Amino acid sequence: MRLPTAVLVCALLAGSAATAQDPPPAPPKPIWSGSMGAGLASTTGNTDTQNWNVSFKVARKPKTGAQLAAEGLMIRGSKDGKPSTENSLLQTRLDLKFEEKAYVFGQAKYLRNPFKSIDYFWANTAGMGYRFAEAPSGTFSVDLSAGASWEKTPGKPVRINSAIAFGEKFSRALSRTATLTHGFAGNVVADDVGDGLYTTSVGVAAAVTNRTQVKVEALDTYRTATPSAEINKRDLSTVVSFVYKF
Repeated sequence: MRLPTAVLVCALLAGSAATAQDPPPAPPKPIWSGSMGAGLASTTGNTDTQNWNVSFKVARKPKTGAQLAAEGLMIRGSKDGKPSTENSLLQTRLDLKFEEKAYVFGQAKYLRNPFKSIDYFWANTAGMGYRFAEAPSGTFSVDLSAGASWEKTPGKPVRINSAIAFGEKFSRALSRTATLTHGFAGNVVADDVGDGLYTTSVGVAAAVTNRTQVKVEALDTYRTATPSAEINKRDLSTVVSFVYKF
């Protein structure tokens, strides 16, 4: 009886040791994720200025199948009680991977900037993209698409054009709590590439807690062909916001 008992005790001890050494399985990543942000800045003295912004991002990323994403940004500002800044951006996108790093997509983009005489600019395009890097340390992707755009300027009928869109997105972890981001998007008229609308952003986000961060971002909107010479082709905004991730 002693030998079988000793064998049984050894087997139980070995099983317990193996169980203690195996780490618990990591919880599955949520399919849905997103963030919401808001910021406010004001000055008083020789001039009184007020600026505020709100933003959001939401994404559905299953392990397989289509990936859906949407994001938006609204900036408003006033100087001495009069509106001085109004810029709204909205984008929705559907990606479908067909290779490890390549994907096809369809997207819709909306922009409003009355101070650049853009009542609204809307573009629907579809195309292909490629992710050169996709890791916790950083991401980098480029894309190219074609479709149509609709643009309304004050006092003029809606312009409908064939459109070519292209862009890139880049992010890089600077440390365990800070991340650098960069994005570029261009949309040009297919039969007049000199008529284009471009947006560029550069930002740094620093974590405050696991779900909150402070973000500073510079946003450049450039229009090559403005309705009149009095309108500045470039608008540069600095956005400081407090972001909550979910």
